[in-house]
Formats: sequence, structure tokens, C-alpha cells
Amino acid sequence: MGQITNFSLNVTNHGAIPQTYRVDTTTGPDTETRKADKNGIGVVHDVKINGASLTASLPTITVDPGKTVKLDFKLDLGSQAARNKIAEGYISLVNSDAKQNLTIPYVAITATPPPNKSLINRPTKPAVTLAAGT
Repeated sequence: MGQITNFSLNVTNHGAIPQTYRVDTTTGPDTETRKADKNGIGVVHDVKINGASLTASLPTITVDPGKTVKLDFKLDLGSQAARNKIAEGYISLVNSDAKQNLTIPYVAITATPPPNKSLINRPTKPAVTLAAGT
């Protein structure tokens, strides 16, 4: 992917009552780093990518029973992201009932694909399914 990419997440409510979620994108985008010792050995850990952000199209969603809400996201890795590295984070859908919270990981490769090619095939139908109100 390049500096900016867009993707969507479908949230479906299979329960009997409406569910309202606050969309939290503050965990990420991160990348991996390792502080190696003189032998090249070290623990890998996550660090924030300076200037990077994940923005949701809506701050909250309400999903009625039997319905689906589409959330659009914009992942901007900024100008500080190193090429050929992983960018990752989590999208949290926070409900007033903590048992209904959802956390969805995302990952991207900060590489530019060859012309007319893709590094990874996109899923044809990304979705998150809720079993709410049970």
C-alpha cells in the first residue's frame, strides 16, 4: 500500500435489540522495532508511526436487529512510515455493555506494489458479525 489507503468494515446485528458502539481507532497505527544488542539479539515490540492515523467515517454507530452498518476507514501512514514494514493496530467498537465490545485487528504492508499489481488480494466481503442481546 502507499501512504493512504481506504477500507470498509461491515457490522451486522444478529440479535434482538439495537446495539450502539463508539468507534475507537486510537490503538495504532504501530510498526515493529527491535533494539538489538551487540550480537543482533533483541525483543521485538510495537512503536507508534509518527504522523500516522486511522480515521473512521462515523464516531458512533447503531446497528438495528437484522441490519448491517458499513464503516469506512482511512489509513494514513504519513511521511514517516518506513517502506517494506508492517503497520498494524486495532479498531475497537465499544458498547455500554462490555460483553458486546468488539476488537478487530488490522495490518498493512508499507510497500508500493508493481504497476497494475496488488501485494495482497483484498477480501471480497469483509464483515464483522454480532450476536447481540443473547
